[in-house]
Amino acid sequence: MIVSAHLIWRVALLGIVFAADLVVFIGLCHDELRGWRVRRRTRDTKPMGDDVSALPSSAR
Repeated sequence: MIVSAHLIWRVALLGIVFAADLVVFIGLCHDELRGWRVRRRTRDTKPMGDDVSALPSSAR
């Protein structure tokens, strides 16, 4: 079986594009996970001074 040079170039370029897409996808996943951790961390902590419901009704 003889493989043409054009086919080899096409497969090589497709592999390069696939690898570049994979690198970008991993970077996006990394950024999304970092943002998710920050959002989860801020949601788990209670606000200290902005909670009006903690005040007695006479102080509102």
